[in-house]
Amino acid sequence: MAEEESAGTPPVPYGARDLATATALHMLILLVPLGLLEVIAWALGLLPGAALPSLAICVLAGGVPVAELYRTRPPGRRSAAAAGLATLLALVLLGDATEAWISPDTHDVGSALGGIVGLPLGAAVFAWRIKRAGRSVGA
Repeated sequence: MAEEESAGTPPVPYGARDLATATALHMLILLVPLGLLEVIAWALGLLPGAALPSLAICVLAGGVPVAELYRTRPPGRRSAAAAGLATLLALVLLGDATEAWISPDTHDVGSALGGIVGLPLGAAVFAWRIKRAGRSVGA
């Protein structure tokens, strides 16, 4: 009976560490060329205001493994997504507060760094919550 119930839910393809690594790898694949593009634009005298759209593109690319796991419809995915987003938001706010405390002249650097660090950690929290919910459903 328990085997039939567990057969209805697909296995979770990622562990917390695997999902965080895949997310960071997806972000780095785009962050390096976009960073080089920023350096070239800065050397040519263009304003470095395009850093935030570049970061947004990296965050979207980093979310691909999380979206793939969410589409498998595991149990507890909504609470796991809320926990992952809360982790991401907490680290963005922490980076922003640290930036304001250290150097109020820099704009958006702390929140950008908080987003870069927060996305893989949020993905890890997401995967951990899904594994935990899957164990409680299977038990």
